Amino acid sequence: MTVREVIRTIAKREGISEMEVLWEIQKAIDEAWEHSGYLQTILFPEGKPDPVTFIRRTAEMI
Repeated sequence: MTVREVIRTIAKREGISEMEVLWEIQKAIDEAWEHSGYLQTILFPEGKPDPVTFIRRTAEMI
């Protein structure tokens, strides 16, 4: 499943737009980064990801 398909599926399931899905993911990432810890530095050594990078990286771990 591509990132776009993931976003589209979530949007449809939640009854919101794809942009809202991206916005909500970004808000969650921002909140997590305020409480940064060891896991973030391991998963994202280059720093805070955008929503697409976050989805791609976490999908690779599944």
